[in-house]
Amino acid sequence: MNKIKFEGITTTDIFGAYTGFYDSFDWRLDDSWQSSEKELFPDYELYNYSCPSDSNNQIVGYPNPILDYMFKLHFDRDSTTRVDFIVVNQNFEEILSLDSVYKQEIAMTFKDVVTEKDSIFRVYYRFVTENNCCYTGHGDIQIK
Repeated sequence: MNKIKFEGITTTDIFGAYTGFYDSFDWRLDDSWQSSEKELFPDYELYNYSCPSDSNNQIVGYPNPILDYMFKLHFDRDSTTRVDFIVVNQNFEEILSLDSVYKQEIAMTFKDVVTEKDSIFRVYYRFVTENNCCYTGHGDIQIK
């Protein structure tokens, strides 16, 4: 059973602007993951996680809480940096995932992948540079 607790969200509007509560652990790029989190990405050990921080990489998820089951991730990064992400529910079951994203934004729907008992999810993501530097993070999202 997963012992990682999902709690607290950073609230954002439909444009990605912060609207109130800010969870200082969400939407960063310097997470130190537990083994169960690392295992979400089978090739985790192939990358360098001790590179200097890169302020060019940023992520925002919106709207949060999710409206009408629609949610977007927006990535600011160098054009050669890719993003991989996995969305899990509180039971640590994979809901959505996508690898090698080079777009600036991804839209997703949760309508057909959630149950009534699901209310909060976690997006695990990593930014991988052309030099194999990897920056990891997570963000909690809520469905109202």
